[in-house]
Amino acid sequence: MNAIDGSVLEELLQVMGEDLAGLVVAFEKDSLQRLSLIEAAAARGEADTVRSLAHTLKGGALGMGANSFARYCRGIELCGREAALANVDTELANARRSLREALSAINGWLSVQGCQKNDSLRFSK
Repeated sequence: MNAIDGSVLEELLQVMGEDLAGLVVAFEKDSLQRLSLIEAAAARGEADTVRSLAHTLKGGALGMGANSFARYCRGIELCGREAALANVDTELANARRSLREALSAINGWLSVQGCQKNDSLRFSK
């Protein structure tokens, strides 16, 4: 199973050009923050907050071509919808692993496109 859909990244690159590097950095930061917020909401028993955050995260993942990560976000979303918060920890662990894999694959794809990662991603001229 591929961690990313390269066709989504190709389309983003066509539309955004060099700005895609900044989007990847923002996606990583936002995803990590939302995963932490989901964990905290689950600990407080806030199923609807878990559902809402996971739904938003799923959309962002799909928008970046991170389909495997999006599937785990969908699992978290369903846990929230069904108020089955006991299952969230396992889904979160899987989502975090999948996010790492997706980011690695995205960064590799960008590298092939002439983008290098320093403190943030930048396209080489």
